[in-house]
Amino acid sequence: MKILEERCGGWAYWVCLPPHFREDAGYPLACLLLNSPGSGTMEQAMTILSPKIQSGILPPFLLAGLAPEDPNGAYTPWPGKAVFRGGGDFGGRAGETVRFLEERFLPGLESRFPVLPRPALLGYSLAGLCALYALYETDRFGSFGSLSGSLWYEGWLPFMEGNRPKNGAARVYLSLGSGEERSRNPVLATVGERTRAAARLLRGQLPQGGTFYEESPGGHFKDVPQRHARALEWLMKRDPS
Repeated sequence: MKILEERCGGWAYWVCLPPHFREDAGYPLACLLLNSPGSGTMEQAMTILSPKIQSGILPPFLLAGLAPEDPNGAYTPWPGKAVFRGGGDFGGRAGETVRFLEERFLPGLESRFPVLPRPALLGYSLAGLCALYALYETDRFGSFGSLSGSLWYEGWLPFMEGNRPKNGAARVYLSLGSGEERSRNPVLATVGERTRAAARLLRGQLPQGGTFYEESPGGHFKDVPQRHARALEWLMKRDPS
């Protein structure tokens, strides 16, 4: 696979081109919000999915991954106090991130690569929170993935309850590790009930069949590339079930 590395507005990003890439074709696009720089997770996920792309189960697609300098600020929707031992407070600049995606990142990709409209947006942990936040802030994306999303974030469920998705026809994939809600941290331990509550809210806000939730064995850091691959498979299928 061919991966290009670039920078845009203080963000590092990587574009993974599908096999037999053609300039005159139109490809679905998935944008992956990364929690740290590097294309390793992208490469591992695409390696897992490659047989399904080659066999025609999945269409060939572009995967663009981008990483901010400060995930705690870039991926949180409003300021919040630290919940991790030794960690800093949360900056609450996800709104700026969504505007960057809308106004600079997507237009830049669309000017360089033959991608189809309404891409997918997904992320893991805090990045998964940001991806789901974007559902309520922009209609530029057609589908969203929140993998082990930090839906324990203070005020998140009331925000979902008080807002409607900008793209009412969007599809959303949610996942969680089965052991994540057994955290000793009392804030993080709420992630299971809050993620399931988020799934219920989304089923009431989006068309029937547009919200999918699954749990995988293990904790927050278990089988991360495999979980990215499962999310991408659901989001990229032409007729997901």
